[in-house]
Order: sequence, then structure tokens, then C-alpha cells
Amino acid sequence: MNIKKSNPIETFQSSFTRSSGPGGQNVNKVATKVELRFNVDGAAWLPKYIRLKLCKEIAVNRVNTKGEYIITSSRTRTQLGNLNDCVDKIYSDICRAAETVPKPTSQAALSRTQGLAKVAFQVRKTNKMFHSNKKASRRKPFEE
Repeated sequence: MNIKKSNPIETFQSSFTRSSGPGGQNVNKVATKVELRFNVDGAAWLPKYIRLKLCKEIAVNRVNTKGEYIITSSRTRTQLGNLNDCVDKIYSDICRAAETVPKPTSQAALSRTQGLAKVAFQVRKTNKMFHSNKKASRRKPFEE
């Protein structure tokens, strides 16, 4: 069985366009702005919880409807500098997503939570009955 290990850099697609803003003739001539994208769901090199956290919390505005993580950079005047800046941004987002590893919930914690929910329900029910009785005592008796 031959298993090919994929390199994360191979899953990225990059495109270069002309930058906007100040820079004189260099901006008009050279395509230095970098747009880097990769499919988050197809990134087998990322654990599933990181992929979910990237899409749902960390980079919500950077993931499109196709599930592609898109990032751009035009910070420097060179393609390589902007490409490195994009990779740094992706790296920092992945690090933020990986900071907290989800721990499995223990059975004791689940049973405690369910017990607290039952107690809260009973407290709410008794409070409602108390207020209902208080308001009922203020009413005049019904006469025919």
C-alpha cells in the first residue's frame, strides 16, 4: 500500500494581481498583491476540530461558501514578501484555532449538568406557582 503524504503548501493556490494604493509607477507595473487560498475541508493535514474552529470562529469572514480560506496581502513591494505575509497570517489563525484542544466531557460532568438542569426546572416551576398564587389572591372572587 502506497500512501502519499501531502505537503500543506501543495494544497494552496496563489494568484498575483496589481496592488492598490500608494507606490507610484511600481504599483502600475508589477503584480505584487498575493491572494492565497486553500480548501479547509480538503485540508487533511489539519485536525477536524481546527478546521471547524477556523470556519466557525476564527476566520469566519475569510472562508467563502465553497469552503475556501482566502487571504490577501499587499503589505510589501515584492511577491515573495506578500506570499510570506499570507503564510504568516494563515499560520497565526491556525495557531489560534489550535490553542484550546477540546476535552471529552466526563460522565460525572454530564450527570451533574443534568441534575442541575432538573433542579433549575423545579425552582422555576415553584417560582411560577408562587407568583400565580400571589396574583390569584389579589383577584375578587367570581360571582354569578
